Amino acid sequence: MTVFDDGRGPALYAAGAFEIAGRTTAHNIAKWDGTQWSPLLPGGSDDSVAVLAVYDDGSGPALYLGGSFSNAGGVPVNNICKWSGTVFSEIRDASG
Repeated sequence: MTVFDDGRGPALYAAGAFEIAGRTTAHNIAKWDGTQWSPLLPGGSDDSVAVLAVYDDGSGPALYLGGSFSNAGGVPVNNICKWSGTVFSEIRDASG
């Protein structure tokens, strides 16, 4: 779990092996805004988010997700991605 402000105020993000958060289908990652849970990643039970971290790479704080998944919000990724609060993006190493 970690806290991240996606522009709508700080919220708790939880990752793990679950399909439901509260009464909401959440597929291994969910956001708690202080009132309700909401899913972050559309996906299936084969996807797994194991690690969350907040980091500012110089373009502003973002939530980084790591695990076993190949797609984040329609963006092809390789088990790690960046969530800005509005869009997912692929993380690439320095070699490309």
